[in-house]
Amino acid sequence: MDSRSVFVVQRTFATVRRGYDPDEVDRHLELVSEWFNRGLAGEKRREATRLEEEARGAKLEAEATLEGARLKADADLAAATAEAERIRAGALAAGEAAGRAAAERLLADAQA
Repeated sequence: MDSRSVFVVQRTFATVRRGYDPDEVDRHLELVSEWFNRGLAGEKRREATRLEEEARGAKLEAEATLEGARLKADADLAAATAEAERIRAGALAAGEAAGRAAAERLLADAQA
C-alpha cells in the first residue's frame, strides 16, 4: 500500500482564520486524485474514456457511410430516371415512325 494512501482518509485540516487552509486542502485533493488515477478506479475511468472515444469515432464513421450511401442512391436514381426518359423518348419516336409508315402503306394501298 502506498504511504500516501493514509492521506486519502485524512479528515482533519489545519484551521486558518476563515475555514480550512486552502493549500493543505488542495494538496490533499491532489493526493486523492493521484491515488484514484493510479488505482483500479483510474484504470476503469481511462478504459471508459477510451471506449467512449471509440464509440464517437464509430458513430461518425457510420454517419459518414450512411450519408455517402444516400448521395450514391440519389445519383443512381437520377441516372436511372434519365435513362428511363431516354428509352421512353426513343420508344415514342420509334412508335411514331412505325405509325407513319403503317399509315403511308394503308394510304398507298387505298390509292392503289
